[in-house]
Amino acid sequence: MTKLLKNSILIIATIIISSCSSIIYKERISQGYFPDSQAVKKLKLGMTESTVKDLLGNPNLTNPLYPNKWAYVFTESMGYEQKEIKTLALTFKKGKLSNINNKSN
Repeated sequence: MTKLLKNSILIIATIIISSCSSIIYKERISQGYFPDSQAVKKLKLGMTESTVKDLLGNPNLTNPLYPNKWAYVFTESMGYEQKEIKTLALTFKKGKLSNINNKSN
């Protein structure tokens, strides 16, 4: 085989192999729970813990050392690529909602 033919075969094989890498299936992975945006808009400082739980549901993260801090976290990724992160952190003082921290990217 001539050197030109070998190089041509190598280039064609490289193009074929590289074009296949873009069709690899990446599964969508959703984890956690994030309340409906309409429910989050209804949050008001001073609400009781039970009222917040009725409105949003149980938080998916609580810390036994800090039971007055609740977190609702949702992540979505495609393969290893992070697509979306939403967090809602709530703080209570004496059973009343005192701080709302809502972040999403």
